[in-house]
Amino acid sequence: VDDLVKLRALLRQQLALTPLSEAWRRTRPLLGLRGSVLPSEAFLFHSLADLQGVQVIVESGVGNGGSTRAACAWARAVPGRRVLALERALKDSVAADLAPACQGVLEMRSGDAFAALDWAL
Repeated sequence: VDDLVKLRALLRQQLALTPLSEAWRRTRPLLGLRGSVLPSEAFLFHSLADLQGVQVIVESGVGNGGSTRAACAWARAVPGRRVLALERALKDSVAADLAPACQGVLEMRSGDAFAALDWAL
């Protein structure tokens, strides 16, 4: 219980330091992406990653690119961050859309996420 109270306090502090305009900039690209992570979920996850000083996010998705796009926005906010994405069925059109948004921060694999875990870890 004490750890949960500490985490809650740290999260409140982090959220107080993150301007809403920054949260909106990071999560806005998710609006309208069917099957994507919700903007509020992405904001919470990335805020927790910030609290822990995370430099790499390993994420998996179904191939629409929404969670990858959100993770790339998080990664591009601080030099040195990276995203390893495992998409179940990556569409060529999604890969083309992700290229400019994720330039320099994304390594991607398509296929079964469990089979790619050794690569990611």
